[in-house]
Amino acid sequence: MTEFHNFSEATGLRANPTKCKVYFGGVPINIQPQILEITKFSAGNLPFKYLGVPMTSRKLVAFQYEPLIEKIVGRIRHWTARLLSYAGRLQLIKSVLFAITAYWMHVFPIPKKVLHRIEAICRTFLWSGTDNINRKSPIAWDTICYSKVAGGMNITSLVEWNVATISKLLWNIQAKEDKMWIKWMNAYYIKGHSVHNWQVKPSCSWMLKKIMQCRDKVCHTAYWTTAVHDQKYITARMYRELRGFQTDVNWKYILYHNGARPRARFMLWMALHGRIATKDRLVRFGINVGDNCCCWCKKNETLEHLFFKCDTTLRIWMDLLAWLGFYRQPAGWKREKDWLIRETKKKGWRNQMLKILIAETIYEIWRRRNEIIFSNSSNDNLVEWIKTNTVVRCTMKRNLGGHVNVNTLSIV
Repeated sequence: MTEFHNFSEATGLRANPTKCKVYFGGVPINIQPQILEITKFSAGNLPFKYLGVPMTSRKLVAFQYEPLIEKIVGRIRHWTARLLSYAGRLQLIKSVLFAITAYWMHVFPIPKKVLHRIEAICRTFLWSGTDNINRKSPIAWDTICYSKVAGGMNITSLVEWNVATISKLLWNIQAKEDKMWIKWMNAYYIKGHSVHNWQVKPSCSWMLKKIMQCRDKVCHTAYWTTAVHDQKYITARMYRELRGFQTDVNWKYILYHNGARPRARFMLWMALHGRIATKDRLVRFGINVGDNCCCWCKKNETLEHLFFKCDTTLRIWMDLLAWLGFYRQPAGWKREKDWLIRETKKKGWRNQMLKILIAETIYEIWRRRNEIIFSNSSNDNLVEWIKTNTVVRCTMKRNLGGHVNVNTLSIV
């Protein structure tokens, strides 16, 4: 306790015996009372919470991760989450739910069983808006975890991120020799050996065993060699290395720097994957939709028909394209997608506005279709509504605001 008192004298910070506890791990029972007598602290029991995560000398079992899962589910059950669109749920998953999990990962590894359960909760929340796990998933979760240029939504895959964060602890052991906990591990376990060829002993702690289990996964990667050479480890780069090469989709420029509303971009992304829940898809999955005809005509509702082959939507597209300066007649979803791929690669302002227009149009046609089916709404002023949304979004872009007139909804 001499060092304790010296620290208190130097800093003015003093330990409160009524609030401090001593936690024992591997200390003989006959020694523990002596330590308590010297420190004047009371004995605490493991595990205990510190900064929101459980601290223990043994491996955590699955039920001890329930506070983490409850915290995630609590965010989902919040009343505001029920009002979110697909894009809003996606943002909540990326910015809040996974951030909570990543915080735990920087403390200790999380079992795959728990990670898969968290991903199942997030997947269900994205597509259903609830925390009741189901199998509804129009697009595979692994695809959603791809980068945006590869056709995904750049959601972090927890399994690979868990390995990347554990690998940082491995890198610290071999690179940060001045840290106190690393000095202790070198003195009691590694004893001067290289972490690359050191053999794990049965007596090692569960945490050290987990760290060394990741050694074979990361030590032979290209980035690990770079990190050791540069003496700098970046978790995100190791994560990308573990995810592997991803092939870019040919329609990436349609979504790249698209200034449309997030909910409109999300619907465009689903359309590009061909996963919008049109009546023909629902019938294929065995869902009884009753009348499977288009809401504007008597033909079967498919993605191809709903957005480009129906006479009503065809006139909408022709009016909007002519308004933007593209005088052509749409010829079906596949051919229009090829045309959009070519046009959106160009850098002109008109081509940038085309990205916004295509996203807003697909979203508004789908929204109006649902209103007609479920609320008996009409089709009035749909073109004007799409123009208004497109013009408003263009005014938010510095290079596009000068090319539109908000009052007249015209292209300048």
